[in-house]
Amino acid sequence: MIVKAFTFEKYNNRKNVGSTRIRIRNLMKYWPELTEYKYGERADVMIFQKVYVTGESGRSSQYDYIKHVPWIKILDICDPDWLGDAAITKGCLIRQTVDAVDAVVTSTEELAKFIRQFTDKPVVVIKDRFLVDDAPAPKQHVGPARKAIWFGYSHNAELLRGAMRAIERRGMSLTVLSDKDPMAWRWAQDQDAYKELYTFKTYAEDTFYETMRKHDVCILPAGGRPQDRFKSNNKTVKAWLAGLPVVTNDEELEAMMEAPARNREALARWTEAKKEYDARKSVEEYKALINSILGNNT
Repeated sequence: MIVKAFTFEKYNNRKNVGSTRIRIRNLMKYWPELTEYKYGERADVMIFQKVYVTGESGRSSQYDYIKHVPWIKILDICDPDWLGDAAITKGCLIRQTVDAVDAVVTSTEELAKFIRQFTDKPVVVIKDRFLVDDAPAPKQHVGPARKAIWFGYSHNAELLRGAMRAIERRGMSLTVLSDKDPMAWRWAQDQDAYKELYTFKTYAEDTFYETMRKHDVCILPAGGRPQDRFKSNNKTVKAWLAGLPVVTNDEELEAMMEAPARNREALARWTEAKKEYDARKSVEEYKALINSILGNNT
């Protein structure tokens, strides 16, 4: 069976996009039949990874290639792109896209619930998962927590605003690992002093674990934006695989200040991530969905 993935990266002519790496490339390692789509190729199954019908509803200028593909079509989504106003996702017509496919795969139950409101087609949750064999052995934490790290796209760094006071009050340094420097030091109470404790590093996938393990705790504050309830826990899981405890608020940070607590939490979460977030599980779930669709079509 030929399975092709038309990726967000390809459609938007971008490189090193996290969603494409997690949703497609991680699975390709354990799924030889899955390859990235090239224009003109045929397939038995086509996965559209964050590729939508776009434009204004009812207009002839719509991008609607997905409607004309004759093979089994699966929409794979991990973000509520229809809620955003970024140029790269503006004009995303989610209902028309769902109408054009045979099934929808989401990364979270919240996304699945939303999609199920307007379709009777299969809507299946397949979590964001990783190449867990690449994760290093659990980190051994020593001494009180001194170094915090946050990672993610810079447009999400605003979530750090409410966390800066807790980090600053404890005299902890902060490293931001991102595509661009959000200058998070400006949210500290004493901006000039905190500049000395602040470091920005450009995100690089091949050095992610190495960079993370130089720190004591990963700060990932919960978001209150409309899109945040749909987000997956992939950043949390990735930090667990790096051997760091993840904290979302002041109380959780306080609980992780001493090494014994961090070691207990890090080992428990690392073990959970290795077991539950192995990309091989996603491959099996995808194959089960495709077999189900094939069964219904015969």
